[in-house]
Amino acid sequence: MDASVETTCSLRFLALRPDLVAVVRKHRPEASDRPSRRVPDARTVTFDITDDRDLSWLPALVRDHGVASDSIDLFVSTVTEHDSWIVSIPDYVLSISRELSCGIEVSFTVV
Repeated sequence: MDASVETTCSLRFLALRPDLVAVVRKHRPEASDRPSRRVPDARTVTFDITDDRDLSWLPALVRDHGVASDSIDLFVSTVTEHDSWIVSIPDYVLSISRELSCGIEVSFTVV
């Protein structure tokens, strides 16, 4: 990727039960959480993802605890110097999206 393109990716659980926040924190202690806007008593939990971090625990968390795929999304933020550049979503993000059957939200900013 070009040096003047910066892409960050994160995963968001938009309505996670409090007991599952602890499960996420076991794997990703740096995850942020706040009250969910969707579901009372649920939490929105967010953490950065990269292609070199182990995310093999995610499918089991989603499957075993019945986390709805529409309450999970991947967020890709790209900052670039030119508005005419084509920026691809990283392959590992596409793979996670397919595995969890969740959407991808994209933010594209030109500076």
